[in-house]
Amino acid sequence: MLIFMILSGLFGALAILFFGLGQSVWSLVNVPRQILNLVHGLAVRRNHAIEHATVNVLEERYGSQLLDGCATPEGFRIRAAIDPVLLFDAAREGLLRLQRGDRALAIHRRCATALVLTYLTLGSSLITLLLATNAISPFNLTLVLIMTVAATPKVSRLFQRFLTTSMDVKGMSIGAVELVQPTLVMGFAFAGGVEFAVRTKPARRIFHSPLRYGERVPVYIPVESNDHRR
Repeated sequence: MLIFMILSGLFGALAILFFGLGQSVWSLVNVPRQILNLVHGLAVRRNHAIEHATVNVLEERYGSQLLDGCATPEGFRIRAAIDPVLLFDAAREGLLRLQRGDRALAIHRRCATALVLTYLTLGSSLITLLLATNAISPFNLTLVLIMTVAATPKVSRLFQRFLTTSMDVKGMSIGAVELVQPTLVMGFAFAGGVEFAVRTKPARRIFHSPLRYGERVPVYIPVESNDHRR
């Protein structure tokens, strides 16, 4: 019974947090896939930063809108009723500003993935503390949930900065914007909406084998032709 109360309280408070911040159900549905994508490491964290930068630029230009995104290894997806030309332009500006060091642009206050990770980390830690100290009670549980909901948006910025995004975007570029099929949930297009896939191009890195001190390095020197010498 106690476990059921705790789980009900956690999910209820999470729903209040999400809808209180104007978060869409589409974002919540994409959280598991986003977390799995983050397992891919640096590529997804780079695209996550570019996705946030794109959304921030769009909100700067056109005001706060119902924009949702989800990073993938190939780029990111944006769910919004917007001209793809404007989306492409915003993605390029966002990436350029990231490359110039605008770190704040990689953080978004409504990042669903960071909100869920932060909420679960804070909530589970505080509830574990209550169970360990045998101080669990309806009042203490309610207080923990209130504290978790209040602190999650602020701590979420730290999660985004050090865990879910990367500023290592030097040399990257925006490839293309494609209209794609909406995300399906159990075979249905959940909540409807227009969905775009923004492809990113990673920087090309040239591999140089390590050289030891004193080792002779082969250098190509063009040889002048005999005709040129004449």
